[in-house]
Amino acid sequence: MQIIFSPQCLEYQSPGHPESPIRVKAAYEFLKEKGFVFIEPKACSEEDILLAHSQELLDVVKNGKFFDADTPNLKGIFEYACLAAGAAVEAQEIALKRENAFSLMRPPGHHAGRDTLGGFCYFNNIAIAIAKALINPDFACLPARQAIAKSARRADRLNGSFAFRVKILGLIIRNAD
Repeated sequence: MQIIFSPQCLEYQSPGHPESPIRVKAAYEFLKEKGFVFIEPKACSEEDILLAHSQELLDVVKNGKFFDADTPNLKGIFEYACLAAGAAVEAQEIALKRENAFSLMRPPGHHAGRDTLGGFCYFNNIAIAIAKALINPDFACLPARQAIAKSARRADRLNGSFAFRVKILGLIIRNAD
């Protein structure tokens, strides 16, 4: 298992906010103790972000010109969000080589839509990773160049990011318990 992680994702927080570094730090420490090795991610580019998001959303996050109670406007959040999205892209690239990969990063990225941030998510990391896979000529052998995105929480924002593409299917997978 290749785990993509950067300690930079632990550097920011909003006091009292439920999305905090505590869970990621605990997971990192547990996995490190078990002997897992971590890969440092590279930030995704603005070009990568624009594969799944509008220029307007990119500009709003980059320039810190937003207010959302669930998605705090924190110093450096654009850079942290780019790093988290880059980790998702890297995990996708590893997985498409038939190796196990996991991105252990924050901010999370499954609630952001094409034009909107929200739910602690500035960009939709999953959508960016899928969009990047779809344009990668090394993976042209994927059946019909389709990708299925699995999100245990929500696929609605993922579907919105790809409303203009007919080859993407978002699945909502819920535990039956």
